[in-house]
Amino acid sequence: MAVTSTARVATERGERYRKQLASHFGNSIEIAESPAGTVLKWGFGGSTTLTVEPGALVMLAAADDEQTLGRVKDVTGRHLERREGRPGRYLAVSACTCFLSLVRCR
Repeated sequence: MAVTSTARVATERGERYRKQLASHFGNSIEIAESPAGTVLKWGFGGSTTLTVEPGALVMLAAADDEQTLGRVKDVTGRHLERREGRPGRYLAVSACTCFLSLVRCR
């Protein structure tokens, strides 16, 4: 894959969200567990690799071009927002432009 983008989302529920996202997409796309993390392989091209660090869910989006990368980030970010979008919960958001403005992108 030619282009990548990484987002670290501050949360103590990183493992829970990793499992929920994999389960949610499990019937519609290919999911692979690897030493690098849980890999969501999108049918339109590209992938998202989910890993957990202390206090964070890390999402690495990869694609062959910027347009596909944008779609990978959009789909992953929107579905993560839905996981945390329940009443009384808040997912840390900043002005960062990747993954729907989720925190600390590089």
